[in-house]
Amino acid sequence: MASTVFPAPSAGSLSYTTPITNNQIPAGLTLRATYTSSASGLTWSTYPVFAVVVGGGGAGSNANAGGGGGAVVMGWVNPTTTVTVGTGGPITSYIGFSGNYSMFGGLIACGGTGAYNASPDFQQPGAGGAGANIYADAGYGGFNTNYSGAIGGSSYLTSVGGAGGAAAVGENAIAGGGGGSASASASATAYAGGSGLTGGGGGCCTDLGGNGYNRGAAGGAGKGGSGGSGGALTYAAGGGGGGYLAGGSSSSFNSGGAGGSGGGGGGGFYSVASGGVGGDGCVLVYY
Repeated sequence: MASTVFPAPSAGSLSYTTPITNNQIPAGLTLRATYTSSASGLTWSTYPVFAVVVGGGGAGSNANAGGGGGAVVMGWVNPTTTVTVGTGGPITSYIGFSGNYSMFGGLIACGGTGAYNASPDFQQPGAGGAGANIYADAGYGGFNTNYSGAIGGSSYLTSVGGAGGAAAVGENAIAGGGGGSASASASATAYAGGSGLTGGGGGCCTDLGGNGYNRGAAGGAGKGGSGGSGGALTYAAGGGGGGYLAGGSSSSFNSGGAGGSGGGGGGGFYSVASGGVGGDGCVLVYY
């Protein structure tokens, strides 16, 4: 007859070690496929594979701050027949939308948070969107106040989202936070995006005084290149954040620069829908 007597639990406490963040491709692997848009019907002869999954970048808002970088998640997976590549966040009216998630082999990298201008009160500084972590947006986009996007913190796998800056630069992290916009002044300079594997977009200068000294901020650097430069004088929009595969675009007239692959868009100057779009994500497969 089977025993029904169970040993008493020990008095010891459960202990564990938090995994160390690792963003290095294992030695000896070769890049076999790079996806910059979604695909299906894929076949694989090797199991498992090592994948890098990058979410879309958040958009910058008009007359305001830069968007956050998309999450970067990597690890060994059993490859799937489909790959989802998240598009970067768009800009509509005063809202910079968050980027979309990318997914492959069970890895999900969410999009960076978009910056948000709650009203057309352009003279108020705004906070940049936060960089994304693995499961969800790492924070709220910056409203047109001195509220900062929440810090993302460490996720289960590798991505750490940086906080968006409020009258400050975006935080450096695996996914950099967007830079804040500047208050009106005679020589206002906005705040740069945070750097990481994906960079946050740079903020714009919100001054409408026509003094001729305004300066937008550069986007943060990403793995694939530097952030775009911000504008000066009358057109003080922010540059786009660098992405995992490519750098960010510089601002153009009133419009914020677009993010690179997974980078956040730059904050636009005071015309409607002038924030930079977030960069589309990507998926890389090694074996």
